Amino acid sequence: MKKESQVIDFYAENQVEQAREILADYWSERLDGDAIASILLTGNEGYKNTDKEALLEEFESIFGEGYFSGD
Repeated sequence: MKKESQVIDFYAENQVEQAREILADYWSERLDGDAIASILLTGNEGYKNTDKEALLEEFESIFGEGYFSGD
């Protein structure tokens, strides 16, 4: 397993941006009406505002470390 500080260095900047979009699409397909209502009432930080380390940790937990290995 990579150390947290290595997570950021492992990805190219364009892959980080792709990860933001992929995660947004992933969750948008899985949210139910209650989750959407909660977001509308309380807000959401959004992946554009999530720091790279937290973003990439979530991305890897869902899609695995090798997702971009074909790039």
